[in-house]
Amino acid sequence: MSVVVSLIHDAQEIAILTGQEVLDLETLNQAYKQRLSLLHGYIQPTVIHNGQSSTPKKKTTAASMINESDEKNSNQKSIADLVLQAKTENLDIVSLLKEYFVIVEVAV
Repeated sequence: MSVVVSLIHDAQEIAILTGQEVLDLETLNQAYKQRLSLLHGYIQPTVIHNGQSSTPKKKTTAASMINESDEKNSNQKSIADLVLQAKTENLDIVSLLKEYFVIVEVAV
């Protein structure tokens, strides 16, 4: 989470300093390349091939989970809409959110 917060902060700073005043993918990439270069090895680790003869397992990434969720729920609702629906129909908001978004519950 701290890396994401730093990335957004640095992208906002770059957008302001360059006069773009827009936080877009280009600005995020620029912030990642310029400001988070020390983390590149940890964020994108190199892949070491051991001459494996079997086919490698498909890795599930956050992006693929989001894409699968988008395909499954093509009629996306905003979080505000879901909160309103949960209040009016007296539903559990977490279970309702799970229908439309990838939700990971963490024990505290």
